[in-house]
Amino acid sequence: MNKKILSLVNQIKDICEYGVEPRGRHECLNSDRGEKVFIQGEEKIRKYHNLLEQIWKSDNEIYETIWDGIIRIEVPKIIVNSFRNDIPVDKELDNLINQLLGIEKQEWLIFMEIYGVNMETEKPLEFGQFTIYNWEKHRNIVVDKFKSAEPDPNAINKWIKEDTKYLISVAVTSRDSSRAKSLADEKFRQVENIFAYMHGGISHHFNIGIVHYDGDFSNRSISVSSSNMTSASTQKSGSHKIHLDKNIHFFDHVNGNHKIWEIARKINKSDIEKRLLIAVEWIGKGVNDLDDAKAFVQFIFAIEGLLKQNEGGIINASISSQISEFAAFLIGYTLEERIKIEKLCKNLYTKRSAIAHGGSQSITKEDLENALDLSKKLVIKILTSPEFSCINSINEIAEWIKKKRYS
Repeated sequence: MNKKILSLVNQIKDICEYGVEPRGRHECLNSDRGEKVFIQGEEKIRKYHNLLEQIWKSDNEIYETIWDGIIRIEVPKIIVNSFRNDIPVDKELDNLINQLLGIEKQEWLIFMEIYGVNMETEKPLEFGQFTIYNWEKHRNIVVDKFKSAEPDPNAINKWIKEDTKYLISVAVTSRDSSRAKSLADEKFRQVENIFAYMHGGISHHFNIGIVHYDGDFSNRSISVSSSNMTSASTQKSGSHKIHLDKNIHFFDHVNGNHKIWEIARKINKSDIEKRLLIAVEWIGKGVNDLDDAKAFVQFIFAIEGLLKQNEGGIINASISSQISEFAAFLIGYTLEERIKIEKLCKNLYTKRSAIAHGGSQSITKEDLENALDLSKKLVIKILTSPEFSCINSINEIAEWIKKKRYS
């Protein structure tokens, strides 16, 4: 028996009511006509859902391979049965866990449509763990993967729309299809951000989308005054398609882009690899965000995720100084360059603080460009510098900077 899960289930049971009529805001654990087991009040209802999430995440095998909806369906049944039959939850709970972990794990190949791209290659293109297909050219390759699918080997042809042009796939391992889909969605969101990091900019001319796609759209307006009228249209996103087959930038060794695909594929990442991927994703999110203030903050998040030593602490003057110093030593070569970078970084943090505390929301294009440029330079430096090829943690970078400071 998983004692942590048992404790969490019993905590839910402790906030449940049974044998009385519900009053006001409540949530029932049973949907049948029997006597209700329910949770009363907003605070306890929030606690109930939080505990269900903790149950799902407390066992890594369950979390990685089982859809959370199964936990949200089956655990309340166990609690209801416990009240009605006046029995503990442990035996039924143990049976449920054994039943779930007894389901055979399968590898699922998840396909989704991908937008904002062009490719004319004779073979599908691979980007790390992801494969992209031109449906017209690679139809047979995709269809072949469904030949043994039950119950309908022809499902892919029925699923495809008339205007489908490109597909992307990724393989995941899970015990049910719903969890496979949610795992794949996480990976597809990640690859959207990686593409944005590698090829995007604050102009928003490029927008590769899978889970999130703004489309090729413009902001249209029409205006009228007492004596005149006018209309306008401004292109906002996705005005250019990215030619995947002609763009070697995605595997650029100079900027370390080839390493990003390797890191994204890895299961067991080092501390610095996790930080690099987090930074890449924050930069990608910022590039795709049309709100300048939000984009700016996300570029700063990238710098924090990469360089902040005290992961749990709030950002204060001491931490911003530590991050600014690290940035200065990482990408500055001379004393003058380091002073300039440290000053820039602290200035960006002042603006980030103003936004975070409800102050000024005014971010100039220069601020945005500086934040994007600084965050990308830091990622590239750690990815490509031979000095960091064997470094595994931020503490090792801190030691490297300490030696530089006193040398």
